[in-house]
Amino acid sequence: MNLITDDFIKNNISYPEVINALKLAFRENAIKCPPKLAYAYKNNFGTEDNALLFMPAWDNKKYLGVKLITATPHNSNIDIPYLNGLYLLFNAENGVPLASVDAKLITNMRTAATSVLAASFLAKENASSVLILGNGCLSPYYISAYTAMKGIKKIYLWGRNFEKSQKIVNTLNLNYSVEIKPMNSYKDLISYMDIVSCIT
Repeated sequence: MNLITDDFIKNNISYPEVINALKLAFRENAIKCPPKLAYAYKNNFGTEDNALLFMPAWDNKKYLGVKLITATPHNSNIDIPYLNGLYLLFNAENGVPLASVDAKLITNMRTAATSVLAASFLAKENASSVLILGNGCLSPYYISAYTAMKGIKKIYLWGRNFEKSQKIVNTLNLNYSVEIKPMNSYKDLISYMDIVSCIT
């Protein structure tokens, strides 16, 4: 079984490829995605329930995959991310495991790419500006994904903490001609935006 690293994904998979793959996958009726299963469990540290999420999918052809996610509230006290997990890919013809991937990166990329794919159908044809509301852990992925959308020239980021938005924009290493700007307020800007994407 191959272990696919985050560095490999970042260096070899682009947002246009992810967006196009999602577009094709959403058209494919053969792909099955049952409702995710969630299980609560305890540990020795926190008083809140933790969760294990089980999310399988298959194409009834060659591949079967499952995403396993843990949600651990106590992690905020020990500087470990709240969500952690793995994606496991199997050969559907013989059940042999093919690859494992850290679930967080591919989930973040897929979520951002899905937003761009939806916007490509819903926004006007000559859309050039995007306002992203929310500066949490997904926002760098949304910014990167929207820079891949044809015609986008300006991306604005707003969050409740302006300094955090500034830091996110300053740490992005994007070689694009898209202007990316953190905003202290969005109220005067929102009516002029072609696309508004809310990260909840």
